[in-house]
Amino acid sequence: MNNNKDKSKRKKSFKSKLHSGILILPESHKVLIRHTWCHLQKDATNTGALVFLRIFEMDPKVKQQFPFREYSGEELRKNSLFKHHVTR
Repeated sequence: MNNNKDKSKRKKSFKSKLHSGILILPESHKVLIRHTWCHLQKDATNTGALVFLRIFEMDPKVKQQFPFREYSGEELRKNSLFKHHVTR
C-alpha cells in the first residue's frame, strides 16, 4: 500500500502545468533538462539535426516553414542553412 502512495507522489511531481498558454515545468523537470542538455551539447550539430529530422518526419508540414524546405536526406543534412539552424 505504501508503494502505491510513492507512485502517486511521483506521478504528481512530473506533471507540467499550462498557465495562460505558458508551460510551467516543475523544478525536477528543469533539473533533468539542464543535466541532459549538457550531454547533448557535446554534439549539438548532430543532436539538433536528429531532432529536426524527427519533427519533419512526424509532421512534414512543419518543414514548409523553413528556408531549406526543398531539401531532403543527405542534401538537407549538408545544407548550410539547416546546419546553422540546428545549432542556434
